[in-house]
Amino acid sequence: FFAARAVVYVALWNALALGAMRRMRPDGGLPPGFAWPALILLFAGTSLAAFDWLMTLEPGWTSTIFGLLVTAGWVLSAAAAALAVAAGRTVLDMTEPLDAPARILLALVCLWAYLSVIQLIVIWESDLASEIPWYLRRSAGGWQWVALGIAILEFAVPFLLLIWRPCRRSRRAVLVAASAILVG
Repeated sequence: FFAARAVVYVALWNALALGAMRRMRPDGGLPPGFAWPALILLFAGTSLAAFDWLMTLEPGWTSTIFGLLVTAGWVLSAAAAALAVAAGRTVLDMTEPLDAPARILLALVCLWAYLSVIQLIVIWESDLASEIPWYLRRSAGGWQWVALGIAILEFAVPFLLLIWRPCRRSRRAVLVAASAILVG
């Protein structure tokens, strides 16, 4: 049943990608009649896949925000990859077009960080024996340094760079912020 669900997720994502490629307008947009249902299906599929593939690693642990957190992380990574490519291809004197996508990336960074902190606070405050091991196992044996690295690379560096308007318009700063997210 687990493998069948995995096949369904991958088939759904491929069908959405093919549908988007076929319906894309010359300006790069998608018709609204396709875009909003596709986003709902994509969100549902990624959330359920996150529950299946990641939460089952710790069977006693539960989180209602986990699917959204993982989906936000995937969207953040995809946006960072797209912006890194765009920043790498942008002509030196055309930095203005980077400002709007960099602001979107900043919003996604803040969303991902917010969801991560909220999950930590809820689990910390509830102090349930079934939930605490999730964080204890991920903060021992050297993993605390990995967590700190992720926090610095996926939040601190991009936030500090993208919060300042001149950096959002700088190819190099946007490329550094996007690359830090991808490395994190």
